[in-house]
Amino acid sequence: EKLRELQIVKDKFLAITSHELRTPVSHLRGYLSILNGDDFHLLSPVEKKECMSVINAAVLDLEQIVTDMFDLIELEQGAIVLKREPFELNELLEQIEHEFRRPLQERQQMLTLRRCPQPCMIAADRLKIKIMVSELIQNAIKFTPDHGRIELTLHIDGNFYVFVVADTGVGIKQEKMGTIFEKFYEVQHSNHHSTSKTGFMGGGMGLGLSLARAIAEAHDGGIKVSSEVGKGSVFQIFIPINQSL
Repeated sequence: EKLRELQIVKDKFLAITSHELRTPVSHLRGYLSILNGDDFHLLSPVEKKECMSVINAAVLDLEQIVTDMFDLIELEQGAIVLKREPFELNELLEQIEHEFRRPLQERQQMLTLRRCPQPCMIAADRLKIKIMVSELIQNAIKFTPDHGRIELTLHIDGNFYVFVVADTGVGIKQEKMGTIFEKFYEVQHSNHHSTSKTGFMGGGMGLGLSLARAIAEAHDGGIKVSSEVGKGSVFQIFIPINQSL
């Protein structure tokens, strides 16, 4: 049974990775052939700049795929060393909100940020916390129809800072609740995989929720989810307040 489970994970990894890598690799090959072609001198400065922009985006996509997989492996094996530094969580959430404005506008979605009414200082790995929250926001955008609503809230509950990401999306079936944090999990079958970071029901490496949970647990916290099909989902991340340097 264990071998069968490992085979399933391997097959999903190969199927999804091939899809994820195909798009940026195709862009690299296509646009590099243009820049190296005989007609390169006929391109206008604007066209040359556009080619370089696509190539740069493809390289960043490839780098992100490798980085996500490496981070998840390190976190799951407990091998990563958190780079703790003091910072204010409300300010970090404002930065995250700003960075998602463009994809939210493209999908005509509304993101409401509800700050904690008091300063929320913490000594934690700032980049990892940012990745953790961003993964949940990106997940909410993907699984919320156009014109939908997303809320990002920070509050204090006892000895924990609590991040809440709630959406008016498609929701999660009850029988799937135990599998959404698995590596390479996707709503659709991998044969129908469609690469998109923020497109409705778009695919991905299926590492986002696994990575978010691993980061929360690395900070001695955890993550909870509640959902109703057709009405949306609510993800809560708990991070202990007393994080020390």
